[in-house]
Amino acid sequence: MHWLVSEPNTCLFLHYSGHGGQIPDPDGDRASGFDDTIVPVDYLQNGQISSDTLHKCLVSALAPGSTLFVLFDCCHSGSALELPYVYRTDEDGNVNLVDNLKEGMNLLGEVSLDYLCTKLH
Repeated sequence: MHWLVSEPNTCLFLHYSGHGGQIPDPDGDRASGFDDTIVPVDYLQNGQISSDTLHKCLVSALAPGSTLFVLFDCCHSGSALELPYVYRTDEDGNVNLVDNLKEGMNLLGEVSLDYLCTKLH
């Protein structure tokens, strides 16, 4: 992945179609307790590639002036790069911008409310 994002002022495309998964979150920064992953063909020898690693190697390392388009066709792909915004299609095929930060806060609020309601009963 390092060679892909190393040249400045480029337009890049990465496509992954395969298995996605989850592993225990090693640094505790996920409310779910899991990092999303992609599962490469050599995962038995080298492990799954976590969302932390994907973000570090692709997003944080993207050369100046470059644009990277990524298409993940796998489970748990919505947060595989840990981006604040993603595009998703609805049931009619319309593409919509999703604010992951806002959605995450909404989910956290729902979980907290459900938790509180359970504790109050």
